[in-house]
Amino acid sequence: MKALIKIILFVSICGYLTACDSGIKLVGFEIAKYPDKLFYVIGIDEELNLEGGAVYYITKDDQRRLSRLIAQPMTDFDLTIISDIDFNRAGIYVVELNYVNDFAISFPIQVISLDEIKSIVESTIECQTTSI
Repeated sequence: MKALIKIILFVSICGYLTACDSGIKLVGFEIAKYPDKLFYVIGIDEELNLEGGAVYYITKDDQRRLSRLIAQPMTDFDLTIISDIDFNRAGIYVVELNYVNDFAISFPIQVISLDEIKSIVESTIECQTTSI
């Protein structure tokens, strides 16, 4: 059933993109705005949040169509999120947005622990008090 829905969605998108004068052919896409949340905290955050982010889909005539990203990308195009984020392990992870396996863009996010945050805050306060 899922495969059938994906095929219907893909055919619908292709129909939309090839309507009129042989279509709006996509030649790429790019990040218009990074998501609001790029830092995640171990034990607090459990899933990727793309809200606030946006991409431009670029057509063959170099027009850009803006599409917002939300938790589950609700775009007019078939966009897949690929990532191996472990929200229980500190590190920098790459989030890849893939359009029908033709184009991909990516950006980093960081997962940090509360101890790291406390350490950063304490060292910042210490630096500010010693420079006064």
